[in-house]
Amino acid sequence: MIVQDTTPPVATLLVGAPQVLKEGLLYVSETTPFTLSANDAGSGVSAIAYDLGSGPLAYAAPITIPTAGTFTLRYSAVDAAGNREEEHALSFAVDTQPPVIAIGGVAPDGVSASAVTPEITVADPLLASFTVTLNGAPYEPGTAITQDGSYTLAVAALDLLAMPTP
Repeated sequence: MIVQDTTPPVATLLVGAPQVLKEGLLYVSETTPFTLSANDAGSGVSAIAYDLGSGPLAYAAPITIPTAGTFTLRYSAVDAAGNREEEHALSFAVDTQPPVIAIGGVAPDGVSASAVTPEITVADPLLASFTVTLNGAPYEPGTAITQDGSYTLAVAALDLLAMPTP
């Protein structure tokens, strides 16, 4: 049997969860899987290769990137006849950091002889939401605490990749 094959295979990339597109850039976490596959109707797929900037590697299983930063994943497939498709590329950023919470406006020892107005800052480029409670009840940041007593202020935040504050 003779197989004439002049058509290259077609590789595809599936980016798993979590992921979010913000301002034209895809953001993922260090646990987001990148899965490559390829199809070839002629002689069959021989190999899939990918490169994250340090040279081509043979694809064998889903890839995760444990390091924060911006990357470009380049990938392509070759078939048994030696036809190589043109390289595909996807640029993305890996976010490994949860939101950062800072609380100011409170004495270092937590004791004050006058009203206290906690200053709360929540920072994360992918911030989705945050909540603030005082003694377990919702608290509006910037509101002065004027009553004598002991208080517990709690702040929790979540980013768009579902990374909660520690």
